[in-house]
Amino acid sequence: MKKFSLLSLLLITQLSYSIPQYYCTASDATYYPNLLNLIGSIHKTNFDELVEIAVFNLGMSAKQINSLKQIAKVTVHEVDHVHPDIIKPIVTTRSGKRVPGSYAWKPVVIKQSLDKFPYVFYLDAGVTVLKSLNDIFEYIEANGYFLLAPGPEHNIIDRSTKRVRKQIMNQLYAQYRGLLTCKDTPSVTAGLQGVSRKVYDEYVMPMYEFAKDVTLFVDDGSSSKGKGEARHDQPLFSILAHINGYRLFTERGYFVLQLKNEKKVVHIHHLESQLNQDSVIYVSRTQGPNYQGGAMRFIRYK
Repeated sequence: MKKFSLLSLLLITQLSYSIPQYYCTASDATYYPNLLNLIGSIHKTNFDELVEIAVFNLGMSAKQINSLKQIAKVTVHEVDHVHPDIIKPIVTTRSGKRVPGSYAWKPVVIKQSLDKFPYVFYLDAGVTVLKSLNDIFEYIEANGYFLLAPGPEHNIIDRSTKRVRKQIMNQLYAQYRGLLTCKDTPSVTAGLQGVSRKVYDEYVMPMYEFAKDVTLFVDDGSSSKGKGEARHDQPLFSILAHINGYRLFTERGYFVLQLKNEKKVVHIHHLESQLNQDSVIYVSRTQGPNYQGGAMRFIRYK
């Protein structure tokens, strides 16, 4: 009887076990409402599994930072200044939109987070979590990474500048030039990335080194699609993903994750019209705070 009870307890424990969740994200003062929406969406759907959300400061106000410090399971961090312009606002589009450091800070905050956590899911502040992410975290822990592709119109060669093509594709990784310049080689979705220390040396650290030269991220107008069409961090993340042979899942619909004991169907999309009962992540961008009333109201405080 005791043996049966022990076996039952072990089985229940295995069935109910969820992998601890670690996240990182970043925001400036303007994007702060979207950041709060992201945090609220994680609290609503994954609070029990959540260990910590590391938020990196890209130019938030003192008041905003103090408010963040009152939120449960949230910590605030400064970005390591590996380059003087790492969070300096730089024009990124023809319309004049400015983004801190042309996103060169992103590999830095991912590296800083992995120095703190065993694995981490980086999410742009313009993301809304809709359901449990246990399956994705299990995949990250088992495989070392979880990466997505944004769509066929986003390949490396069309979204990279001459500087990246010359210094990175043609010189640093010349042996992979055929793969990297092929129009069928997809880009990586830079705004949703799960990584563990298994890929620290081959993926995280090379990107961190790239961040020491912000000019690699700046759109100088030399991409084949013209000014405003280079994707800053995206081509560099993509290059490293492909030379390491990483698998990319779609950001626009269903895909299957092979987990330890089963396969799980997952759905992610960037269009609200395509969301359904299976959707776990909505790449909402600035629409997050307006989606179904927003998720800020689900934030829990210390």
